[in-house]
Amino acid sequence: MVREKLIAGLGIALGLSACNGSGDGPNTVFTYQPIDSTVSGDSTVRAVGVAQEAGNSIVVKNMQGTLTRENQALEIAGLIVDTDGSSRGVWSDGTTTVAASGAPAFSGVYDYVLPVEVTSGGLTNTYLIGVATRHQDLPSSGSATFTGQSIVDGILTGGGTGSSSFEASGDLSLTADFAAGVVDVVMENLAGTGAPIDEIAIGGLSIVNGGGDAIFAADSQSTIQFESGGTVVTPIGDPTSFDATGAFFGGDENGPLEAGGAFQVDGSGGGIFGIFVADDRK
Repeated sequence: MVREKLIAGLGIALGLSACNGSGDGPNTVFTYQPIDSTVSGDSTVRAVGVAQEAGNSIVVKNMQGTLTRENQALEIAGLIVDTDGSSRGVWSDGTTTVAASGAPAFSGVYDYVLPVEVTSGGLTNTYLIGVATRHQDLPSSGSATFTGQSIVDGILTGGGTGSSSFEASGDLSLTADFAAGVVDVVMENLAGTGAPIDEIAIGGLSIVNGGGDAIFAADSQSTIQFESGGTVVTPIGDPTSFDATGAFFGGDENGPLEAGGAFQVDGSGGGIFGIFVADDRK
């Protein structure tokens, strides 16, 4: 996530856990190496996050790259190209530094995905970098529920009292309906100083083939809703723009093992954005 003086302390954590899926298994069985594996060969990876760009605009990112396992060299176009490999969990290409995140909200035990802080141009953004699940390895039917953690940040400008910001963290439930090709996300039990919400529900994210990877993204049918104390609220007014994206990571004969994503929504009264990640499939 983006952290700078304008948005002090904004950190987005990704934490998802998967639940036991039902229905047919994947079309193929492929051996996925963990993110820290040094077994000979390359792993296709996905970098998913929220980034602050020129003019302070907040955007979600979902990029494909390659991890050379022997020396952990990392190449993700548009993010980092470090052909020398990781040194103590840190990648650098002279302009950008990628380091494992120490955020407390990343409390899962991750095998295929790694929450990281990406620092470049004086800004630090939080991403997930993980071994991408091949789209062809998704189950053809049934569903799976992933649970984990989420971190949400917001900038509120409404009410005529000046702007304010908040950061909240909580739980995550992500349900993937493989038959319908849809992902639904619920970030709940959100708590943080000044947070005007305790739940965010994102519905109807489409599972698609992203360059051979199993990813999901918002489309014209996707929805987002905020709640506080069980009541629907509109802390930023009516949404004027909304985007969300994510990816599945790793896998076995029953499908993906981990997942992660990011979202951002703007309205007349500010903006809210966040990251979520799951490390276990129930």
